[in-house]
Amino acid sequence: MMDKHIAFPVVIFNIQKKRDIYTFMALYDTLNDMQKKDYIPKNRRDALIMASFHPLPEGIKHTLLERHDNSIDLRLAKNPTSQNLLLKRIYKRHSHDVKFLSALSSNPRTGIELIRLLAESTEISVHESLAANPQCPREILANIAMSSAEAGYFAAKNPKATPELLFKLWGNDILMQRTCILRHPDCPQTLLDSKFSNLSLTLQQARHPNTGNNHLITLSLHDNEAVRATVARHPRLSKDNLIKLLVDPCANVRRGIARQPFLDIKTQKILATDRDPWVRIWLAYHSMLDSQLLLILARDEHPKVRRAVARHPLCPSQLLTEFSKDSDSWVQAGLAWRPNLPSELIETLSKKENLDILTGLAHQKYASQELLIRLAEHQNEDVRRAVARNPYSTSKVISKLTKDPYPLNRILIVHHPNLTSPNLLDLCTDPEPRVRFMSIRAYVNKPEQCSSKEHNL
Repeated sequence: MMDKHIAFPVVIFNIQKKRDIYTFMALYDTLNDMQKKDYIPKNRRDALIMASFHPLPEGIKHTLLERHDNSIDLRLAKNPTSQNLLLKRIYKRHSHDVKFLSALSSNPRTGIELIRLLAESTEISVHESLAANPQCPREILANIAMSSAEAGYFAAKNPKATPELLFKLWGNDILMQRTCILRHPDCPQTLLDSKFSNLSLTLQQARHPNTGNNHLITLSLHDNEAVRATVARHPRLSKDNLIKLLVDPCANVRRGIARQPFLDIKTQKILATDRDPWVRIWLAYHSMLDSQLLLILARDEHPKVRRAVARHPLCPSQLLTEFSKDSDSWVQAGLAWRPNLPSELIETLSKKENLDILTGLAHQKYASQELLIRLAEHQNEDVRRAVARNPYSTSKVISKLTKDPYPLNRILIVHHPNLTSPNLLDLCTDPEPRVRFMSIRAYVNKPEQCSSKEHNL
């Protein structure tokens, strides 16, 4: 009756007797034409639910369109996975309804030909939807951008906007639009290097990666500390500017300096003795931190600094042992989240009851299966979720999560490499609709991902 992969009677019962729409959607591509017609849900409520479901197979969408139900049609028009052929059918049926024109205009799957037809509308709402659509051609975007303040706002955010259009929109003198223009990757250089009295616009200049060096120097002297702090984090910050901001009285500015990707040893030493703990914290996370400074920061009085050192990839092994015995659990948690933690340190930390520590250990490659089984049965869903995300959890561990009370945790194990076929089949009848859908799809489309053997028991 069904495709050879669908060898589970309970799932067939769900689609035949219970008329479960999620099972139907997941199995749709394995059904023949007669079965598709027989099993399609008849009640309107189910049809409305399916029309909004993003992974809905395209064939079902075309079948739903045959109902000639405006509410279903509108949901299909808004569904971001609806293909252009379906959208063209909807346009042909509802070409005089503004609601449908706006929905089609905003859909990212709408084709260029259909966009050109939609652009002929005089409705402002249609223009605004087109202006927000990243697929809108540049020439159409330029024509509709000036039709309203909202259209201009969306056009200023659109990646297709040209520098010429952005400069034209700037002339509208609308703060909301101007802010977006200064955020745009193609913002005209003349605007990036201009001086503004408005603080919001000045901050956008300080953030933009293309702001010129000369203007960055001017902004680094700004009387507002938020502007200086933003400049301190700029990727094109010059060395002279960095030195000036290094002694800025505002801690936020110095924190920005500590986050710069390239810092020489002299600058690192100055930051390592900064009175503000967050300056030292950001420095401790620095990928090019000097090894001697790493040892100094490992003895820092602030636990968050020590935590950062514990997570640093260059942290020496003797320090890791010290951190496992640190008096602050937040430092120990930082160590627990360190990739590829040695098994002996995992064993030491596994005796703790702190949730952050246990969640970190649940991600570990070298965690024992006995520990992972214990964590898979933990009362906290975040700890259990970490076990579900761990690709080194064996099938015996993963089987503990098939009945997890939190649906997201069950969803996460659907594509786990060590999920067995029997466990996946159990999930195919899960009480949570999306777990059922994903599990059946996984079984039908990628049966090779499942193993009937138990791994590494």
